[in-house]
Amino acid sequence: MIYGPFYRIETDEEVTKSQVESGDRLLPMTSNFTHQLIQLEDLIPETNVVATIRQDVVTIAKQNNLEFQASYDDLDFLVFAILPLPQASRVALVAHKNAPFPGIEICVRHDMENVSEAIAQTLKALNLTLEDLTWIDPQYEQKNSLIPINCNY
Repeated sequence: MIYGPFYRIETDEEVTKSQVESGDRLLPMTSNFTHQLIQLEDLIPETNVVATIRQDVVTIAKQNNLEFQASYDDLDFLVFAILPLPQASRVALVAHKNAPFPGIEICVRHDMENVSEAIAQTLKALNLTLEDLTWIDPQYEQKNSLIPINCNY
């Protein structure tokens, strides 16, 4: 599910969830609209991008029963969901509305100790594989072979 107000590029009329799912583009950020939202960094600490998932928000939300919420950062409007992981950790899944390439960022806390394990757990929770990632932060990409995709958590 996707929550929050969205707006068309051409007008300020509110857009329904089904229109967002159909791929309608959104308005550029305006101060009027951002007053209705809370900035992502003020909502969650998981803002350090470590990998990008190829799939789009609608696909991931439907396949995993995730609820995405509207927010923004210093770049763009976005939607995000929190994905709880085993062993009392979690990641944020973030998709910027006007990104040049579709995809969902896997974000962690800046002080997370075992990022490779968090990536592996995220992929497992979403029923994805390494092939579903379009990018991995180079400091974790070297450890790619260490990511236990078939781990039992």
